Amino acid sequence: MNKQKKTYIIRISVILSFILILCITYKDNTDKNFLNRLRMEHLRQDSIKRAKFTYVYNKFSQYNKDIDTLTVKKFIQVVEYFKLDSTKQILDICISQICLESGAKQYKANGKLLENSSNAVGIAQITHTTAFHYLRNVAGETNMNIFTELGGKKYDFVFKYDQYKPLTDKSRGKIRDWTKDVTNNLILWGFIMHKTLNSHNNDINLTLIVYNKGVGGLNSYVNQGNDTSKHEYVVLITNIMKKLNS
Repeated sequence: MNKQKKTYIIRISVILSFILILCITYKDNTDKNFLNRLRMEHLRQDSIKRAKFTYVYNKFSQYNKDIDTLTVKKFIQVVEYFKLDSTKQILDICISQICLESGAKQYKANGKLLENSSNAVGIAQITHTTAFHYLRNVAGETNMNIFTELGGKKYDFVFKYDQYKPLTDKSRGKIRDWTKDVTNNLILWGFIMHKTLNSHNNDINLTLIVYNKGVGGLNSYVNQGNDTSKHEYVVLITNIMKKLNS
């Protein structure tokens, strides 16, 4: 091999080595940039979560100074899953609704389950008949995985009861036991609100009236020519929302 060829090969080797170094350096920088972007996004998401938790916690604590962090986190998980935080207004209404229904409490100060004379139970004040209807006829077996995914318990016991017959003391007791769990209560509340919103074209006033009075109550109110924004339940929630946001 003559001297000229050797020089040429050496030059090519140097150039290739230089290119290889550039590639390695570029890859290393790219990996670092990717990891930095990943870290920044994680920090951003973490900051959003902390801000949302603080926002909800501060509002609930105005009604329940002993509100626990797990209940707030479960509420946030439920509203996110069911898209009840799609707008700030809907999120604020949902927070205010829980404050109106129960003062953001699952239990009374004496430790007993929060339950009214109509057998409405817990933080979302869900009656036995409402719980049975939505679990048995609306959620059904196909949606049970939603409840378990969100940390709730199975409700397969409802399928043992005839949907066309009145609830017995035994079936009411089973439903009460299920809804007295705050996680189950919140998930069922979220499911009801989500389903009702979807079936009423995302009209939050109609949704609230159905939650309070049922579909029959809504139809009766609307058929009389009433303004849905003036419904007593809607007005109460709106006033709480204004108070919490002031």
